[in-house]
Amino acid sequence: MSDSMLTGLIQAAANNPTVRAGLLKNPREALAKAGINVPATVEVTASDSGTWGVHITVGQAGAVELSEEFLEGTSGGAGCAFP
Repeated sequence: MSDSMLTGLIQAAANNPTVRAGLLKNPREALAKAGINVPATVEVTASDSGTWGVHITVGQAGAVELSEEFLEGTSGGAGCAFP
C-alpha cells in the first residue's frame, strides 16, 4: 500500500458522500476497492469523530516474525505496511 493510495481514498471520502458512507460502513471493502488489500489478521476501522488518532496493538513477544522488507518500510515512518 502506498501513502498516495490511502491519501486518495481519504480525499475521495471527504469530497464524495457515497465514498464516505462506504468507508465508514465497511472500511476493509472500501480499502480493497481502492486497491489497498489488508490481511484478514489486521483489524480495520474507520471513524468520523473529527480527530486524528493512531491505534497501536503490540502482540505477544516473538509471536510474529517481521520480514526484512517490512522492517525497511517502517524505518523513519516511510508509510504503512502490513506484515
